[in-house]
Amino acid sequence: MRVILLISLFFTSYTFAKDIYQWVDKNGVTHFSHSKPENIAPDKIKNITKKYPSSFKSVSQLNKDKPLNAAQELERIAIENCAIATKNIEILRAFDNINQQDAEGNLSPLSADDKKKQLELAKKQAALFCKK
Repeated sequence: MRVILLISLFFTSYTFAKDIYQWVDKNGVTHFSHSKPENIAPDKIKNITKKYPSSFKSVSQLNKDKPLNAAQELERIAIENCAIATKNIEILRAFDNINQQDAEGNLSPLSADDKKKQLELAKKQAALFCKK
């Protein structure tokens, strides 16, 4: 089965998709996206977000009742950027045939050179945002 991957790389935005959605279209092609597809039945969409132990609490969960200061907000954004960069690295390494979706929803194949550039970008973002 041919696998096509949709990647939405929104690393500089404050609003990030925390989930990756997977679905198979009528032609049997598997798709992945950070945004939930609107034209697919909900029971056909699989959420493949990494599951964290129940003891894991994000910065925003720990500070639910009090507003975040600037440093805490930057930390929250760094954590989200790290998670997205890590997921994109995993996806780019796992699949050969990748399509990228533009802002209008059009798909275009990612060449081997473009895939290499996207992987390098994701690695740089992980190095920047993920704590060692």
